Amino acid sequence: MFRVVMTLVSLLLELATFATEGMLALTLLFAGLIISGVHLLADSWSFQAVVNYLTGCDLPECLSQASTVARDRDPLNPLR
Repeated sequence: MFRVVMTLVSLLLELATFATEGMLALTLLFAGLIISGVHLLADSWSFQAVVNYLTGCDLPECLSQASTVARDRDPLNPLR
């Protein structure tokens, strides 16, 4: 997902570089549509289903496990 977002950001930067004053509004509209699409994708059930299939666990469950592991490995954590 991070690679997809970074690819879209680089695409937007290239579009902004080539945009003239007359095309700036169109470029910003296109950028807004891409950003909205990424937000919808991240919130969609199909995206979560793909993550579940690839990782073998629920997305909220995986994030919870990752934060627990990070907390347990933190040497400055007083709750360890």
